[in-house]
This record gives sequence, C-alpha cells and structure tokens, in this order.
Amino acid sequence: METKYNFELIKDFLDGTLDVNTSNQISSLIKQDETARDIAKGILLLKNKFDNDGELEAYLNKTLSANLDLIVEKTLTEKSTFPFLKIAAAFVLIAVSTSLLIQYPSPTLNKLVNEEIAVVYQVPPTFRDSGKESDVFSQAMVAYSSGEFLQAAELLKADESSQVIFYRGLSYLYAKEYDKSIEQLSKHDLIKSRYKEQARWYLTLAYLKSNNIDRAKEELQDIVEASNHYKTERASELLDLLSE
Repeated sequence: METKYNFELIKDFLDGTLDVNTSNQISSLIKQDETARDIAKGILLLKNKFDNDGELEAYLNKTLSANLDLIVEKTLTEKSTFPFLKIAAAFVLIAVSTSLLIQYPSPTLNKLVNEEIAVVYQVPPTFRDSGKESDVFSQAMVAYSSGEFLQAAELLKADESSQVIFYRGLSYLYAKEYDKSIEQLSKHDLIKSRYKEQARWYLTLAYLKSNNIDRAKEELQDIVEASNHYKTERASELLDLLSE
C-alpha cells in the first residue's frame, strides 16, 4: 500500500478515522520519516486556519496534492531553525505562486460566504400568508422551508417562471450543488425579473463556493459599481478579501 507523503492518509490518521493496520503504517511512517512528520504538523497548523475539515480537505486535494513533488523538494532542501515549520513554509511558498496553484478562497472569505449562505432566503410572502400546499410550487416551498432543498429543486423542475428559476437556483445552492445553482441563477430570465439583485448576489456566492474566483470577482465588481444594490457593502468587503 502506497502511503508515503499521502496527504489524505496522513490527515485521516490525525483525525483517527483509519483502520488499525493503515493507522499503524502511517504512525510508523511519521515516527521514522522527518518529511512525513513535518507534513503532519503542517496539516495540524492548517486545520486551525479553516472553518471545517471539508474546506481543509478541498484545499489539500486541489492544491497541495497537485504539487507534492515540489513541496517535498522544498521541505528537504531548505534549512530552518525550526524544523517543524519547514512544511508550513513550503505551503506558503507554493501558495504565493499562482502559476502553480489553483486559487482557493482564504479561510476568512470562506467564513463570510458561509455566513451569507447560512441565512436561508425567505419564501415568498404570498406563500407565508396562505400556507397552502395544494400546488406544486407550494409543496416545493414546504420542502424548502424544511431544509429539504434537493426535494424542493426536484419539485420546481417543471416550471420556468422567474420565481421558480430563482428558488430552484437557491435550492441547489443550499444543497451544495453549486454548478446546478450557477446554471439556474445565471439564466437570462432573472435579469429582468424582480429577483435580479438577489439572483446576482446568490450567483456570486455560488461562484465562490465552486472556486470560480474570476467570475465571482466580476460579479462582485458589478455589484459594487451598482451603488444601489442591496449587498453593495458586503460585496465590497468580499472583493477586498479576494484582492489581498
């Protein structure tokens, strides 16, 4: 079994999720191999920088693992007064080289984006007032209000009104189906609808969650320049973070 310098296995070992045999292999590797040990310590340092393990794992998978040879090379060749920081230093050196890494939002940016998404957009006032469940849209709104977002999106598939498209896009966003959310929220029908500002904002969040940073920047810039947009201030804040 190939375990040496395997970020995923080392991370799973630190999380205590490996089977006994694999855990023993990784434990032995970390004890005997300085680079593996530094990688483990680097992962522990990074864990403190991310909101959750999912974000850390995505970072490792999309960036560090793709450049494993370079990380190991820098770790082995660079001298340091503090050996346990060598792998962390390698992370930093690689992270600043945009030609080598896929861009990934900073932990602070992720936190702000997650805060925005955590507040679920309200259901239409007419539905809240009536509470009817007789038609398909109302059934979808019941599922949406209950957090059953994929069910809501499925119920909303048959209609192409701007309201349905908007809530279908939101449902996919909250269900973490970001590409599907982008497909819905970028539809031309929403540009002329009463949901145009909201659709643009949640489309931007979907771009950020899908790591489409360039498109997110474009949307944020447009929102900032449209000074009367209801999310101008927060868009400016996110844009500043992306520009750091």
